[in-house]
Amino acid sequence: MRLVSTISALLVFLCLSFSFADEWIVQIPPELKEQTPISFALSDLETACKKYNVSLQVLDADIFHNEQNTILVGNPNENKLTATLIEQQKIERPKEIPPEGFVIRTIRQSESSFTLVLIGGDAIGEAYGLYWILDRLQVYRTIPPINAERVPAFPNRIAFAWGRLSYGGASEEQLRLALRYGFNWVSGPNMLDLIPWNSEPENTTNKEKCKEVEKLIDLAHSLGMRYFAFSNEFTYHPSLIENHKELLNPCMPQFWDKVQEKYRLLFKALPKLDGVEICLDDISGFWDNYQPFDVLHEAPSCDMSYEERYQTFLKKVDEVIVKEFGKTYFHFNWGLRDHEIHCQPEVYKKVFTEEVPQDNLYVKIKITRADRWWFQPYNRTFNLTPHKTIVAFEPMNYYEGPDTFLFPTFSGEYFKDGLQYFLSAENTNVTGLSYLGGISADDWSTMGAYIYTLYRLTWEPNADMKQVARDYCAINFGPELAEPMANILMSSSNTYKYGLHIEPISYGQFNSLPHIRVDTFVAEGYPFIDMGKGHIQFLRNIYLQCLPWREFTMYQLKFGLDKAVDMGNQFEKIKDKIQPKNLSDRIDLQLYMTQSLIEINSAYVDTIFNFFDYLDNPSETIKTSLSNSLTKLIEMRKQIMNLPSNYKLDGVNVLIEHAQRAIDDIEFEKGVLRTIPTQKELDTLIQEQQGLYQQIFEKNKDKLKKIAHFEVIIDGQDLLHIKGNQYQIEHLRWDNPQVRYAEFYSPLPEKDMLVIPVNINTRPLHPFVLQQPTAENNYEATIYLDDRLGGYGRFIFDLYALDEPETDIKIIKNWSRYFIGK
Repeated sequence: MRLVSTISALLVFLCLSFSFADEWIVQIPPELKEQTPISFALSDLETACKKYNVSLQVLDADIFHNEQNTILVGNPNENKLTATLIEQQKIERPKEIPPEGFVIRTIRQSESSFTLVLIGGDAIGEAYGLYWILDRLQVYRTIPPINAERVPAFPNRIAFAWGRLSYGGASEEQLRLALRYGFNWVSGPNMLDLIPWNSEPENTTNKEKCKEVEKLIDLAHSLGMRYFAFSNEFTYHPSLIENHKELLNPCMPQFWDKVQEKYRLLFKALPKLDGVEICLDDISGFWDNYQPFDVLHEAPSCDMSYEERYQTFLKKVDEVIVKEFGKTYFHFNWGLRDHEIHCQPEVYKKVFTEEVPQDNLYVKIKITRADRWWFQPYNRTFNLTPHKTIVAFEPMNYYEGPDTFLFPTFSGEYFKDGLQYFLSAENTNVTGLSYLGGISADDWSTMGAYIYTLYRLTWEPNADMKQVARDYCAINFGPELAEPMANILMSSSNTYKYGLHIEPISYGQFNSLPHIRVDTFVAEGYPFIDMGKGHIQFLRNIYLQCLPWREFTMYQLKFGLDKAVDMGNQFEKIKDKIQPKNLSDRIDLQLYMTQSLIEINSAYVDTIFNFFDYLDNPSETIKTSLSNSLTKLIEMRKQIMNLPSNYKLDGVNVLIEHAQRAIDDIEFEKGVLRTIPTQKELDTLIQEQQGLYQQIFEKNKDKLKKIAHFEVIIDGQDLLHIKGNQYQIEHLRWDNPQVRYAEFYSPLPEKDMLVIPVNINTRPLHPFVLQQPTAENNYEATIYLDDRLGGYGRFIFDLYALDEPETDIKIIKNWSRYFIGK
């Protein structure tokens, strides 16, 4: 390690000594300078030079300026100065440079000046070369001597696409960033927003959107990029099937006609589009009037197997996209079910047989077996068939949400090793990488580190991750602090992996971090109804799975905590050198928040173990252990709550309540857990109540007052609060809700009422009233929305109010108190 540090310091010294003055000129032929990619790259280089107080002047390539540091751009056929240096044998004529590749050579022109000669395989290669100079400027805070031969390692570098968002192709700014990081495929709007449906306002709106996108496609093409549209499938506008829902059946030939028609409409409306990306599972990409249909799982009357449905879709879509229109088809093999194609090699092989075409079809697969958690094995569906594949990367930080103030997660070693694993196969089918585009890597964050790491792996699959981390830290903190900050950054993956994850419940799971998600310690079950019983059962399952490895589990959590403490101690030694001070303070907070989160997680797991020990075998010794761990957990809860982080402690709060009750009266706690119904029993009771809602609705149609209509897309659990003619959604679990439409017809009166939800189109469990409006809750109604199945569900329902009390039908008016005293 000392040798590495010495070499790094020496390199910085040499770079600084080679560049005697921070004054440079760029000499480039006018016709080359006018090319869009080079124009963008020069502009970005000039901006970066101003940031680091480096003077940069762009001149024509007419005469040598031997006394000035110079960057010559262009091959000898383009730039006569480059040709002269080759004739003078000051540089060798480069061998054939591949398109998109470049060569940079540094020569001494005089005692006080140097020349960097940049020759690209084409204009894109020369733009990439300018961006590499920019990268080195950011790392060393000056333009150093560079001798490099670089070519992108993969022919396909694809900006990630998902839902309605565009990553890389939404604007000129995104396209400029995509060029900066070497993407050659960028994503535009979702197909739903481009197809001219036979409906208004969608037809007019989407035609206008196509006009906007055409300009972006032209710009992308001028930057050497191709442009694609994404869609979760099968999503559609009802006009496509002319409101004949019976056509939504994979066993009907007419259904596949409609699927193909969707893509014909797309390419006829936007012929410049270069391709599409499709994901068949996790259908979250729909909104407004658009509708989803799960080709793989819906229409149970159709006897086609999962594999037959999947393969038929691939072939039918290929007929239009590739064969009819000559476009490129990226198929994203992502799904939410552990037993299906994304996770299971045997399922993959049954789908991607020789019957599935290979020309211009690329299968995109996540690097992880399941989603983006630690303790995830690499995906085993690569290299199983000859179909070309793309490795998809996402940040490995499912414990980090907005404003959680956690220290960045560096995933470089995991990414590199996984990529090497896939490439090491004798007949590897990996032809590209895909990660989030249109985002800058210059920010100090998990996202910045993620973008920068994958940018480097795009060019250097064998890149030294310590060097990549050092360069990223140099960009953010300067060369002097690059080494110590890189040491801290590279510790982050093990800190989070062992400090937050519980290993015995991680391996083999789709979700290897089930007790934490994004910014929440999740509370399972119905915590507002079952007094936390559902969550306690969830914790018991964790307890039982960990028992054979209990000591080692706590040892690993301590290891993660020790790593977090060590990161903080390392930072203490250098934090006064970091400028500006608010950046130093920010990192200090991040490290403290990371340590606090791992401490509360460790106390949480310790309390889980002691709680069930005491519940199953009450004794004074175990009671003391539980009391001690609970005290620590409560202390850490207070500490987290005093930090400027929005981390939610729902699951922790449930355990604290039950553990405290157990310490106070173990028999009473056992009685509570024995008395409260199980989730299955609660579901039955909720469904019975929903049957009563329908009875009241039918019986009192002439008395009911329609209060509101809601259309909300739900993933998980949410509470809809209604007061007067206002509503608010309290998000409980998984992804945030999307309110498509909300309309009030009459305000909810400020008096005791009976609110009745009337289902129009919702997934089970249908909406039910958690709390009816009363004086005690200030006449607010609370509606529980629970989307059970994978992906998103659309909840469309009405709310009615009855102001006459019901005596013959027993409605539960306050679920949170229903079981108290029973």
